[in-house]
Amino acid sequence: MLCYSFLDKCVISACVDVLGWNQCAVNNGGCSHLCIANIGGRGHHCACPTHHELSPDNVTCTGMCVSMLVIL
Repeated sequence: MLCYSFLDKCVISACVDVLGWNQCAVNNGGCSHLCIANIGGRGHHCACPTHHELSPDNVTCTGMCVSMLVIL
């Protein structure tokens, strides 16, 4: 499972692959959330933000139940 914080998401979307075609530039590479371009334009992979998990289709993120205990 790949998880990225909100800050990581901003940094990733600002990246430009100057060595080749960035497949994430068109339709977010088919990814539902995060598209990570490989160096040199050699493909890409999808990832999910924190508290989400990549589905077996490797393009869709699903939300995960997160429990939080608050002690006052």
